[in-house]
Amino acid sequence: MAMPLRSLMVEDSADDAVLLAHELKASGFDPEWKRVDTESAYCAGLREPLDVIFSDFSLPQFSGQRALEILRTSQLEIPFIIVSGTIGEELAVEGMKAGATDYVLKDHLARLGPVVRRALAEFEERRARKRAAQQLRIQAKALETAAN
Repeated sequence: MAMPLRSLMVEDSADDAVLLAHELKASGFDPEWKRVDTESAYCAGLREPLDVIFSDFSLPQFSGQRALEILRTSQLEIPFIIVSGTIGEELAVEGMKAGATDYVLKDHLARLGPVVRRALAEFEERRARKRAAQQLRIQAKALETAAN
């Protein structure tokens, strides 16, 4: 059974977005996606429940770098994957240093499925660690209260 995947695609090409969705399906996902190509549409899309964000690096009215910056300042924790045909390795590394989860070149879309699986697994692992840390804080506070 295909794994549901809610995604936002920051992409100026409708055809490229369809290709991404096709590759996700071929990789065992059941993608539910929305394509945006402006900052305002992206901000509106962030209000929806999302599993992953795919972003082209350069768009006529917007950029992947700006999309990543908005995500970071929003305090939302959503894997962000750069998918571009124009990005060089230096810019991709720069994007990852800025907080992108990974990058995939459009001429290597076969990497998309494994990259998404790894990003989702890492995200879930981080979430589980945060929940465990929160539980430990609650238990420590309860013990402290009981001791007083």
